[in-house]
Amino acid sequence: MDEILRQIEHVLLGTGVFALVPGMLLTSLFSLTVYRKFRKKSELAPFMGETGIGFTDVLAFTGIFGLPLKISRWLYGVHERRVHQRFSIRVVSNPDAILPHATRYDRVVGFLAYWLFRISMNSLIVAMICDALQ
Repeated sequence: MDEILRQIEHVLLGTGVFALVPGMLLTSLFSLTVYRKFRKKSELAPFMGETGIGFTDVLAFTGIFGLPLKISRWLYGVHERRVHQRFSIRVVSNPDAILPHATRYDRVVGFLAYWLFRISMNSLIVAMICDALQ
């Protein structure tokens, strides 16, 4: 059993590190190009995160391009009902306001950045769990 967990851990660790480097590079590229472009548009500023160019804002913004539209709309609705009303801070961006202004480049880079980061983080978390079980 320990040998199987060790092999799973090595595969997940390799996958996590392999996806982490391009994921971080694409997230940095996305935040430097696409996120700033949308932030500069005054008509879109109320629909974006309010804390500036932070990693959570950028990751939530890439989620618009990485997740299906129904899930993005649902997350935005839950956020507006629960978080924004209580704390008056907006972390999740409105997909209906952002997507009509997005180019194909924005969508591809956002999609790749979101999923590479999610795959790498999930792989590393499961690898840590396998290591703890040994």
